[in-house]
Amino acid sequence: MPPVDTIPTDKPIDSRRIFQYRKQRGVNLGSWFSLESWLTGSLFEKAAEPRGSEYDVVSNMSPEDARKMLENHWSNFINDGDWKWMAQHGVNSVRLPIGYFHFLSGADQGRFSSLLKNTEFEKFAPVYQGAWQYILQGIEKARAHNIGVLVDLHGAPGGQNKDGHCGISNSKCSLWHGLHTGKNQRLTIEILVDLAEALAGFDNERVVQLRIDGRAEIIEDETRRRDFWNALRPHTHILFRSALPPGTVLASPNEMETDDSDPATAYARFCLVEIVISHVERLDLSSEPHRRCSFRQGLHGWEGRWIVP
Repeated sequence: MPPVDTIPTDKPIDSRRIFQYRKQRGVNLGSWFSLESWLTGSLFEKAAEPRGSEYDVVSNMSPEDARKMLENHWSNFINDGDWKWMAQHGVNSVRLPIGYFHFLSGADQGRFSSLLKNTEFEKFAPVYQGAWQYILQGIEKARAHNIGVLVDLHGAPGGQNKDGHCGISNSKCSLWHGLHTGKNQRLTIEILVDLAEALAGFDNERVVQLRIDGRAEIIEDETRRRDFWNALRPHTHILFRSALPPGTVLASPNEMETDDSDPATAYARFCLVEIVISHVERLDLSSEPHRRCSFRQGLHGWEGRWIVP
């Protein structure tokens, strides 16, 4: 997509839209989380052969030693002076490569950690338990210097290529080839969706992260479905006149074709989904120590309690 220098004015201009539409001048923060031997060779000195990936590093150490080494690296590889230098030199965005194991091991112990099962890094979950919080702290630091962050899933389950930066050495690219291709692809898509949801719930302006769980149900009641459809604005109806599913890659927005001949076709593509919220968590990262509270829907209404961050 070509760079956009003009911020659309159909909505109030806030800092989020400025971050999204301004001209981006960025750098890559390689080997902060997804380790690469050519960038941080010292971390690979005790790695197992062939010393080409993060798996080689952690598999040749005790879990506790690996955790301490990595947490020290995450804490110090990029510091306040680096953020200040980047801002002073006109950098306003950074790319942050991470592996799926950095996210799944610590983002939510109940929901996401189960996705680690039967992956290469399942047994190293304790090593990466704190990784996600370090990632969020990095996003906070960037925001404090008016720098945006593009979080890049740099390592996918099974390996997306044969390079060590995918997390494993001598990868057979089983994201694309082999007996487990379908499973790895489905898992990667699920991880990407969960990662997007986790970041969408993180407000790095207020330094607050929200997580909302609930039950989704397709509404079959035709009256309710029709009422909601009629309440949508006309330009929203137009989106349902495209035969292309959401997420289809376009070379240009003008390439999206719509069928204006039959409004009933657009309505046939419309689905009403009701989500009943059952659990909300709020994590406040602005205080030391961080504060985390949980609210659950019980028999007598909502019940809240403080929990360990």
